[in-house]
Amino acid sequence: IYHIGELERGTLHLKDKVTAKVDESRRKDIARNHSATHLLHRALKEVLGEHVNQSGSLVAPDHLRFDFNHFTALTADEIRRIEDEVNSAILRNMPVSVKETTVEEAQKEGAIALFGEKYGEKVRMVSMGDYSKELCGGTHVRSTGEIGLFKIVSEGSVGAGIRRIEAVTGWNLLNYTRENIKIIDQLVQELKVKPENLLSKIEELHDTIKKAEREVESLKQRLINDKVEELINRKISLDGFSIVSTAVDNASHEDLRNISDVIRQKLKTCIVILGSAVDNKVNLVCAVTKDLVERGYNAGKIIKKAAEAVGGGGGGRPDFAQAGGKYPEKLNKALEAAADFVKNYFAD
Repeated sequence: IYHIGELERGTLHLKDKVTAKVDESRRKDIARNHSATHLLHRALKEVLGEHVNQSGSLVAPDHLRFDFNHFTALTADEIRRIEDEVNSAILRNMPVSVKETTVEEAQKEGAIALFGEKYGEKVRMVSMGDYSKELCGGTHVRSTGEIGLFKIVSEGSVGAGIRRIEAVTGWNLLNYTRENIKIIDQLVQELKVKPENLLSKIEELHDTIKKAEREVESLKQRLINDKVEELINRKISLDGFSIVSTAVDNASHEDLRNISDVIRQKLKTCIVILGSAVDNKVNLVCAVTKDLVERGYNAGKIIKKAAEAVGGGGGGRPDFAQAGGKYPEKLNKALEAAADFVKNYFAD
């Protein structure tokens, strides 16, 4: 047996005698979580099926982690049933006993042995009443009631066919509950409602936000339509189609794309090249109507010509492409270069 520690003061020499002292509070927290892990293993088999087996675990003072094989995510109902199963075993306050025996005898008594684990001639079997029997060398409570209560705080995937549960017990569960109640109390105060009306208030706020978002989108669309008319007035006519190559104030790539879509719908046959300077960067898009794509025009080639002028790059499909750049002061030159490129597209 060896111990790892940190020397806080003084000196230590080889062969010095020291006194080792167990941190009782920490040890009890670990024991609660370890015993709860055994109960959880049994509960998972009861609720999900006997196919469930442990594939990894962590027992820490503040929480426990348990990995197991299972083919789907746990439902809220399954999690509740597992919690109920474990807490029922805790509240029955079953005695926890330890027995040294052989692997064969332990398995005859129904003890769970971990697959792939190497066991010696003698093994330590930990029993919790008639509910759980496992081969284990760790520290445990004297009876299940000492665990207090058990609560699953997370469940998720850690690999193909492997799920992970994290849970808390005892004092850590009390702290977890207090923190959550504190959050609920703060929400109640901020929203000025009774606790029982909190959920309906949140749903009401959610509906209000959704309605406001729809109104914002409607206003944005109206603004886009107003802006489009202004931009269309700047069009250049060329060989039976129009070119709109111009700057738009403070617009994201998404904004520019939406504007280009409206322009294409209105002009029917056109090439749209739009740019905007935002946060010392350049956003560029190019949109080409289907009939002009069939004539050989390519938005990806056009946008690259614009991007070169602002020190950037980009690409996309023949009918739509986007790019970025780092020289916003050169945006107008970039738009002019793109328009000139279109004018001379087939001039070789």
